[in-house]
Amino acid sequence: LIGNYRGNIHTVYDNRTKPVFSYDQIHWERIRNVHYDKDQHTFVFTQKFTNRMVLIAYSHPYTYSRETEYINSLRQKSGITITTLGRTKESRNINMLTVTDNTITDKGKKVVLITALQHAGEYPGGFIVEGLVNFLLSDDPVAVKGRKESVYKIIPMLNPDGIFHGMTRYNANYEDLNSEWDDDTSDTIHAPVEPEVDCVKLWLRDWIKEGNKIDMHIDLHSQSQQGEAN
Repeated sequence: LIGNYRGNIHTVYDNRTKPVFSYDQIHWERIRNVHYDKDQHTFVFTQKFTNRMVLIAYSHPYTYSRETEYINSLRQKSGITITTLGRTKESRNINMLTVTDNTITDKGKKVVLITALQHAGEYPGGFIVEGLVNFLLSDDPVAVKGRKESVYKIIPMLNPDGIFHGMTRYNANYEDLNSEWDDDTSDTIHAPVEPEVDCVKLWLRDWIKEGNKIDMHIDLHSQSQQGEAN
């Protein structure tokens, strides 16, 4: 339950943390009777389960399988384009969703880039992106106006390998993607750039080279999974 952050011990739990359990990976409940040992970094809890099979997580998880199912559910919808920017070390896709009103030329539109889940354990980003995309594709007048005036480039899961393996910060190479963005410029000692970041930077450079722009970039993170807020 501990990790490493820039050379130091990094914990994302404390005595306020209340893990969750589920029988179907859809409905989750809190485990209330929990003791956290801060020296051993372990949880001891008591919970009565009513099914033989139970799944336990330290917070409500946004899983790799959920992202895959969600991406597939969007493929037949209008107003959205799905592209693959690259693949991870373990050959999982880095997807980009483009949402805009395709009946209107993109010339003059604002371009908003949104990235999420660089850190695998910061699950709220996955739920935020899913809700955001659902809203942007809706008939709400604000969403309709947004599609007419803007192009939304959304990368919902930058670290699918880390998500799949249940890590907190790292990808499959045990690298923190959030510290990778300058590895081919000002921090060449840590090159090469991890594949997840590299494919986004390659797309971004091509995007700019073609005369496009980014008006706003929002990189979604969340606090550590402490207490009952997440």
